[in-house]
Amino acid sequence: FDTDLTASHVSKEINLGAPPEIKNFFCPISQELMTNPVIASDGFSYEKSAIQEWMNLSKISPLTREPLTRTLIPNITLRAAITEYQHLAPCLD
Repeated sequence: FDTDLTASHVSKEINLGAPPEIKNFFCPISQELMTNPVIASDGFSYEKSAIQEWMNLSKISPLTREPLTRTLIPNITLRAAITEYQHLAPCLD
Protein backbone atom coordinates (compact mmCIF):
# COMPACT_ATOMS: atom_id res chain seq x y z
CA PHE A 1 0.00 0.00 0.00
CA ASP A 2 1.14 3.52 -0.75
CA THR A 3 0.90 5.30 2.59
CA ASP A 4 1.55 8.64 0.89
CA LEU A 5 -1.88 8.76 -0.75
CA THR A 6 -4.03 11.70 0.22
CA ALA A 7 -7.62 11.33 1.37
CA SER A 8 -8.90 13.02 -1.78
CA HIS A 9 -6.88 10.67 -4.00
CA VAL A 10 -8.13 7.61 -2.15
CA SER A 11 -11.78 8.68 -2.21
CA LYS A 12 -11.70 9.70 -5.92
CA GLU A 13 -10.43 6.28 -6.93
CA ILE A 14 -13.16 4.27 -5.20
CA ASN A 15 -15.45 2.55 -7.68
CA LEU A 16 -16.31 5.53 -9.78
CA GLY A 17 -18.96 3.46 -11.55
CA ALA A 18 -20.66 2.21 -8.38
CA PRO A 19 -24.13 3.55 -7.56
CA PRO A 20 -23.93 6.17 -4.77
CA GLU A 21 -26.00 4.05 -2.37
CA ILE A 22 -23.32 1.34 -2.29
CA LYS A 23 -20.09 3.35 -2.47
CA ASN A 24 -19.50 2.71 1.24
CA PHE A 25 -19.55 -1.04 0.57
CA PHE A 26 -16.07 -0.71 -0.95
CA CYS A 27 -12.86 -0.44 1.07
CA PRO A 28 -11.17 2.94 0.59
CA ILE A 29 -7.78 1.20 0.63
CA SER A 30 -8.29 -1.88 -1.56
CA GLN A 31 -11.26 -0.46 -3.51
CA GLU A 32 -12.82 -3.93 -3.29
CA LEU A 33 -16.19 -4.95 -1.95
CA MET A 34 -15.77 -5.51 1.79
CA THR A 35 -16.47 -8.94 3.25
CA ASN A 36 -15.14 -8.27 6.75
CA PRO A 37 -15.61 -4.54 7.37
CA VAL A 38 -14.24 -2.99 10.54
CA ILE A 39 -14.38 0.50 11.98
CA ALA A 40 -11.00 2.05 12.69
CA SER A 41 -10.33 4.78 15.25
CA ASP A 42 -10.77 7.44 12.52
CA GLY A 43 -14.45 6.44 12.33
CA PHE A 44 -14.23 5.02 8.80
CA SER A 45 -14.86 1.44 7.71
CA TYR A 46 -12.23 -0.63 5.95
CA GLU A 47 -11.76 -4.24 4.92
CA LYS A 48 -10.06 -5.75 7.98
CA SER A 49 -7.09 -7.25 6.15
CA ALA A 50 -6.47 -4.01 4.21
CA ILE A 51 -6.44 -1.72 7.26
CA GLN A 52 -4.32 -4.20 9.23
CA GLU A 53 -1.75 -4.21 6.44
CA TRP A 54 -1.94 -0.40 6.26
CA MET A 55 -1.38 -0.11 10.02
CA ASN A 56 1.68 -2.36 9.76
CA LEU A 57 3.18 0.31 7.50
CA SER A 58 1.71 3.50 8.96
CA LYS A 59 0.10 4.77 12.15
CA ILE A 60 -1.75 7.49 10.21
CA SER A 61 -5.30 7.20 8.82
CA PRO A 62 -5.40 6.87 5.03
CA LEU A 63 -8.46 9.14 4.93
CA THR A 64 -8.08 11.72 7.70
CA ARG A 65 -4.28 11.71 8.04
CA GLU A 66 -4.79 11.66 11.83
CA PRO A 67 -3.11 9.10 14.12
CA LEU A 68 -4.74 5.65 14.25
CA THR A 69 -4.96 3.33 17.22
CA ARG A 70 -4.76 -0.45 16.69
CA THR A 71 -8.38 -0.89 17.81
CA LEU A 72 -10.69 -2.29 15.11
CA ILE A 73 -14.40 -2.85 15.73
CA PRO A 74 -16.37 -5.25 13.51
CA ASN A 75 -18.93 -3.30 11.48
CA ILE A 76 -21.72 -5.86 11.71
CA THR A 77 -24.37 -3.50 10.34
CA LEU A 78 -22.34 -2.72 7.22
CA ARG A 79 -21.54 -6.41 6.68
CA ALA A 80 -25.28 -7.23 6.90
CA ALA A 81 -26.15 -4.43 4.44
CA ILE A 82 -23.55 -5.68 1.95
CA THR A 83 -24.83 -9.25 2.26
CA GLU A 84 -28.44 -8.13 1.80
CA TYR A 85 -27.54 -6.03 -1.23
CA GLN A 86 -25.63 -8.95 -2.77
CA HIS A 87 -28.76 -11.10 -2.49
CA LEU A 88 -30.80 -8.40 -4.20
CA ALA A 89 -28.18 -7.54 -6.82
CA PRO A 90 -25.92 -10.57 -7.40
CA CYS A 91 -23.98 -8.71 -10.10
CA LEU A 92 -22.22 -6.76 -7.29
CA ASP A 93 -19.85 -9.71 -6.68
